[in-house]
Amino acid sequence: MHTSITKKNVNIKSKAKSDFWEMAEFNRFGVIAFVLAIVACFSAVVAGFFVDGSSQLELTLAIIPTMATLCSILVVAPVRIITIVGALSIVADVLLMIF
Repeated sequence: MHTSITKKNVNIKSKAKSDFWEMAEFNRFGVIAFVLAIVACFSAVVAGFFVDGSSQLELTLAIIPTMATLCSILVVAPVRIITIVGALSIVADVLLMIF
């Protein structure tokens, strides 16, 4: 007599995350347009109003994350990477606004 017991472990959270990124990849051009608009406008506001012209370092810190987001879009990186780089760019801009 052969008895086998199988246990199916389905992690609902990881399945939901996977489904989200699959949906985002399917809607790639919409996600890219959204990320591009938010990051470009937010970075322009930070560079225009919060970075004074006396420090090249502040301007460089505002430009590098924005250009990293644009480069990730141009090299056709996965949507997950584009959104992560875009989010990090917004965090860097918020830090420049605060300090």
